[in-house]
Amino acid sequence: MPLARVRSAYVRLRRRALYRRTLRPPLVILRYHAVGDPEAVGRYVHPGLALSAARFRDHVRLLARRFRIIVPDEIPEVIASSARERRPAVLITFDDGYIDNYEVATPILAEEKARGAFYIATRPLNPGAWLWTSELWRVLPHLPAKEVLLPPDRRVAIPADKKERQKVGRQLTVWLSAMPEDQREKVLIDLWARTALPRGDGLAGTFVTPRHLREMRAAGMAIGAHTRSHPQLDLLAPAYRGPELSGSRADLEEILGEPVTHLAYPNPGGHGTIEPPVRDAAERMGFRTAVTSVTGRIDDATDLLRLPRLGIYGGDQERQLFKALERLN
Repeated sequence: MPLARVRSAYVRLRRRALYRRTLRPPLVILRYHAVGDPEAVGRYVHPGLALSAARFRDHVRLLARRFRIIVPDEIPEVIASSARERRPAVLITFDDGYIDNYEVATPILAEEKARGAFYIATRPLNPGAWLWTSELWRVLPHLPAKEVLLPPDRRVAIPADKKERQKVGRQLTVWLSAMPEDQREKVLIDLWARTALPRGDGLAGTFVTPRHLREMRAAGMAIGAHTRSHPQLDLLAPAYRGPELSGSRADLEEILGEPVTHLAYPNPGGHGTIEPPVRDAAERMGFRTAVTSVTGRIDDATDLLRLPRLGIYGGDQERQLFKALERLN
């Protein structure tokens, strides 16, 4: 049997075991990013992070049949009552704040009489600002194929091959995710200057606005913090963590006119884990719950500031998850 088929079979078995462990009471938290037409979504995020509108509607309908759909305010009560509740609850979450969350996901949730939680990085809410991961995704294909020196002193070889360039993009993402916002800004300015494109080309209208957030909230959706500039908090110097957390919370509270007490830790570099100093910073900032990008089962011993989530990705992973949900008793 070819090695690729063996690897694929192994991955499928691992996923099935994962779903058996996690799709159980009292609570499952699902992590989405984007919903919509692949060509439109592909302007600002990797298509693998997106589902079609029809497929997302299928998810919501199936979840409504198999689970109780909740919002973050209900998490402590759901976990505390786990011994009395046999039917699991589910929290549908979205990270970052892409425009499709407002234009596509929110209407589907509202039409299906369901709710979701949207965790918003607040710097891109400002006019003329964009999410830096979207900028990197957009600018990378247009960079000349050569070695470049990026500020302050990092040499990076930009390959011509598309797959190799994507690998470099992942390396740059990890590097940029550990930077304070002002240093990351210098790198992005430099990258755009190496192309013939104006900065932010193609990214206008790809992120929600304060008006969108207020309308989403009025439609029953929960709005949570996702830091200001979307760094990898575990890799970020400690002095910058507090302002990222408190700043995003303050930004959203000013927009919404109500307390914002729920958080999603960004995971742009794929680091995943949340170390104690980051968790403790979230507690000091007054957050009641915080969700991670780590997969795991939730029970009455789970830390409310380190809640695991199951990420949803287009393709085979999503199809396997959907089958597992259909078989759920």
